[in-house]
Amino acid sequence: MTDIPEYLKNYKLKTQEKNLKEILEETEKKIIENALKRFNFDKNRAAEALGIGNSTLYDKIKKHQISGQYS
Repeated sequence: MTDIPEYLKNYKLKTQEKNLKEILEETEKKIIENALKRFNFDKNRAAEALGIGNSTLYDKIKKHQISGQYS
């Protein structure tokens, strides 16, 4: 394992501390936040780009407690 860069070793250790559900939830939240930023917080366009309905996006924003300009 000496050939693996240190930052990758640390990444592996961090992900091992979380279970699959936690990793998926964290990833989903980041993707939603990125889509909202990319479309200047236009939820309709973000939902369309993500391939989900507006109500689903609103539910996920609430679920992940995404606040600020996202709401």
